[in-house]
Amino acid sequence: MREHKYQAWDTELKFMYPDAFDHPDYAFADLVELEQFKVREYTGLHDNTKWEELTKQEQEAWIEKGETKDSWKGKEIYEGDILSFGQYTDGSGPCLHVVEWSDEDAAFQTRELFYIKQSGFGLDPCSKVIGNVFENPELLEVK
Repeated sequence: MREHKYQAWDTELKFMYPDAFDHPDYAFADLVELEQFKVREYTGLHDNTKWEELTKQEQEAWIEKGETKDSWKGKEIYEGDILSFGQYTDGSGPCLHVVEWSDEDAAFQTRELFYIKQSGFGLDPCSKVIGNVFENPELLEVK
C-alpha cells in the first residue's frame, strides 16, 4: 500500500513545506481550502537519482531524517514534479514531463511539456526529478 504524503507550496512566501501535516500555523484541512496554498500529493514512486548524484546538502538532509545511504531509493515523485527523460533523439532538446493527476483515469500521469501528449505514469531508467512547477516555473517555458 502506498504511503500518503503531501507537500504544501505557499504562493505568498514562495516556500515549499515538505510535510503539509507538519505546518507550523495551519492544520492540513485548512491548507487544502486556503487559496494561498497549493497542496501536492506523493505518487508513491521514486525517480532514478543515485546517491552519488545528490548534492552534499541533500545527502546530509537524508541522513538527518534518520535514514542511511543504503535506504536511498531515489527522489520521491510528487504531483507537479518535472521529470527529465533525457534528450529527444532528434536533438531538439530535453524530454520533460510534468506529473499530473487524471480524474478520468483516477491515476497519476505525465504530460510532455512541449508537445500535447498525455501518457501513462511510466518511469524510464533515465528519468529524474529536476524540479517542480512551483519552485521552477522557468522549466515550463519553451526555449
